[in-house]
Amino acid sequence: MTWTAHADEIAGDAAGLGRDCARVNAAAWSAGADPEATHGIVGAALTLGASVPSLSARCDPLPDDRTMVSAAADLEAACAETLAAARGLRDRAARETDDACDAIAAVSRDPGERAAAVIAAAQRRIADCETAMESLDVTIKRLAYALACLERVGTDLEAAYEAPYGFVRAGGRLPLAGDWLTGSRSTA
Repeated sequence: MTWTAHADEIAGDAAGLGRDCARVNAAAWSAGADPEATHGIVGAALTLGASVPSLSARCDPLPDDRTMVSAAADLEAACAETLAAARGLRDRAARETDDACDAIAAVSRDPGERAAAVIAAAQRRIADCETAMESLDVTIKRLAYALACLERVGTDLEAAYEAPYGFVRAGGRLPLAGDWLTGSRSTA
């Protein structure tokens, strides 16, 4: 597999994460979550290439806010893992470029009948690596931004529902319509 194909695979993984973020957002909005509470998820979804309509697609609603936070944490972990893989691949492609340059330099010092073939092969490796690194640079930036967005999901949720969360923490119970904030139904 070429370096470019590996980079495309990681870009595809990032796009898949964007679609996953959009699905979580759509499920949160289907449950009636305030859009202010999902800014981080929306930011991550759009940064990773999800479509705007997918943010509000019809789907089953999330049962409670804890499920949204848990799903966001899973997305955050997957995003961090994909970002690490992208950075690692970029580092390896840069080393491969250096190795190919070294091969050209070595054969140039002692040209022989195989020099042209070695140089041509090294140039192909360099071109492949450079294309992959350009793609990875874009993917890395997107993943880093999406990760920052996902890291603030809890803060976004807390800010949007500051008053009800304070009430629940103080021992108050929300009425049935507030179940999404508490994660449990009132038995009254």
